[in-house]
Amino acid sequence: MVRLPRVKRRKKTKPEFGEHVEKVFAENRKLNVARAFRLYQPMSAKAGLIAGILLILIAGMLNPASRVRSVSVTGNHILSGDYILETAGVDTESIFYLCLPPVLKLRLEKDPMIENAKVEMAAGNVLRIRIEEKKAVGYRGDDTLTILFADQSTTEMTYDYQTIISEIPKIDGFEEFEQQRRLVNALASLDSDVIADISEITQYSMAYDSETLKILMNTGGYVVAGYDTVYMLKGYSKVYAKQNNHSQCLYAQYKDDSKSVLVSSQCPWDTDNSGKEYWTKADGTALTNKYGDAVIKHYYTTSDGSYAVDDEGKKIPIPVDDDGLEVIDENFQDNYEKGLYSSGFLEAEEDNEEQE
Repeated sequence: MVRLPRVKRRKKTKPEFGEHVEKVFAENRKLNVARAFRLYQPMSAKAGLIAGILLILIAGMLNPASRVRSVSVTGNHILSGDYILETAGVDTESIFYLCLPPVLKLRLEKDPMIENAKVEMAAGNVLRIRIEEKKAVGYRGDDTLTILFADQSTTEMTYDYQTIISEIPKIDGFEEFEQQRRLVNALASLDSDVIADISEITQYSMAYDSETLKILMNTGGYVVAGYDTVYMLKGYSKVYAKQNNHSQCLYAQYKDDSKSVLVSSQCPWDTDNSGKEYWTKADGTALTNKYGDAVIKHYYTTSDGSYAVDDEGKKIPIPVDDDGLEVIDENFQDNYEKGLYSSGFLEAEEDNEEQE
């Protein structure tokens, strides 16, 4: 075996540039280190500042003094205070300064029962919430109930809304869109306390109006009205208190273009339809109303509920005008007792005195 001669590796030597050049390199290295330190210093300071702020915030949040001390809820009638707090997403464990009023307001007004909401942060870590509930006018349905609102919107009845049942009437019928729209508009004109006095509203077909409203009040009395006379329910309590025979219905009727009245008379479902009488014109043809229906003849009743009669024992009719609208004598009872209806029609007091 032939051995090759060993080749010695040359040792790498650092190039030498001379003492002057080495000094230049050394100075550059120092400048680079100083520049890097200056760049790092503000970043370090910022990071420290941010970390300090975070520590202060965390410490503040953990401090019981930063919590909501109390929440006041006003304006609610149907909705409970607990439900409103749950909907807003706040309680006494919430961080006070994270309870931003615009956010809470938005959460509350998403609820179909809330019309408006106002949220304020008060001194002493107190939150003030004031709400305005949407005006409900009735509910309908059997298994699944639906609430009807004055603005024509609807929402499903949930457990949290169930207390509203005692404040609004049940509505049966009015299946057509236009019928429901007209009924809701009519009820919207009433104050909430008047609506709360109504127990149920159904449809009842009359000869002069196939969409007459049969309104059962909480008193047990009935009001017969049309869409355009529902507003007369505002005076129901006073009229009902003066009504002598509560088995009779109150009819909401126009007396003239500027006045309307609630008249007590026998309920239509208690009347023998076979014995109905109708008004006729001078030529003997039937008098019809604006709907084209024959106008039924109604009669005055006395304070004890019986028919008022003239001197010949004939029932005294409630007169009507050319349009078939009844012209009711509001002072009938007094005038009847004075003998001003002896002929079956209202007489002037002077004429009556002359006859005597």
